Amino acid sequence: MRANDRVIFENVSKFYGDVLGVNRVNLSIPPGITSLVGPNGSGKTTLMNLMTGLIRATRGHITVLGIRTDQPEELFRYAGYCTQFDSFPKGFTGYQFVYSYLRLYGCAHGEAEELTWKAIERVGLVEASRRKIAGYSKGMRQRIKLAQSIAHDPRASWCACQQTSCRPDNICCPSKQSWRKPRYAESCA
Repeated sequence: MRANDRVIFENVSKFYGDVLGVNRVNLSIPPGITSLVGPNGSGKTTLMNLMTGLIRATRGHITVLGIRTDQPEELFRYAGYCTQFDSFPKGFTGYQFVYSYLRLYGCAHGEAEELTWKAIERVGLVEASRRKIAGYSKGMRQRIKLAQSIAHDPRASWCACQQTSCRPDNICCPSKQSWRKPRYAESCA
């Protein structure tokens, strides 16, 4: 496999002042579903934040699909990220949330509309899509964030969710050809 089809950590360390987050991590994550599992404080969130470019490594280098994580505009043309934290524009419906992201991404109205419905259908929220997100359950909010993160058909995507919102009926996981409901929450960080 090539370096441009995977996530690569090369001797990565992250310090928060004097506190060590992760130390000398070397990883090569191939295409497919990979889970980060471990106890509190083991570095899962730090690794996610590093590979999505939300924080910078103190030492070492990280690339995703051959793109450095300090190039967010280029990285997120090819990657999607579903965060564990809720942050929605006030008063938006699920449809508006996904659609507005695609317009910011650069899609024309018609393309954005088509991709929005496709993503919303994939996560099973068509009936709720015109309701305000403020009225969604926790699982529905997680699914609309997932729809937003996959709407542009990224080559790589991450889902960082707390176990309580990762029940199999709450999320969808990618397969090569389509989106399916998993038997268990295998994409949780």
